[in-house]
Amino acid sequence: MLRTLVLMAFIGLYAGFGFSQKPKVESVENIISSKDYKIAVDKMMPMGGGMRVLTSDYSVRIANDSIYSYLPYAGEGYSVPYGGGKGLIFDAPLSGYDEICEDDKVIVTAKVRNEEDSFTYTITVYNNGTAYLDVQPVNRRFISFSGTIVAD
Repeated sequence: MLRTLVLMAFIGLYAGFGFSQKPKVESVENIISSKDYKIAVDKMMPMGGGMRVLTSDYSVRIANDSIYSYLPYAGEGYSVPYGGGKGLIFDAPLSGYDEICEDDKVIVTAKVRNEEDSFTYTITVYNNGTAYLDVQPVNRRFISFSGTIVAD
């Protein structure tokens, strides 16, 4: 009996702690609307490869009508500079930005071009702060990431 009570108390504390760490619905929409936020990524899913857990601090930041991309890349390149080039590590102004707010998520489509390639970043942020990021380069293979949103 005592063991059951202790287990129930532990589960209650754990669940309460987990919910207190997640942003509220309005705050996710407000963060996205501010156009000043960061997606901290913790997993990478290359097309044609398995999921990889990332151990370094990788992220994508949207601020001041620019994108600051600091992401690893694993995948096939079709037309890339010798040595692989910059990959997904670059800063560049946005050439397009669109937000769609749905019941349980916000979907952002950001288009950007640097000297090596053109990219479409599709960011899906759910009300609990979970974020999924799909990157579609023109000269490389598609890649996805997952993580959480952070207000900057």
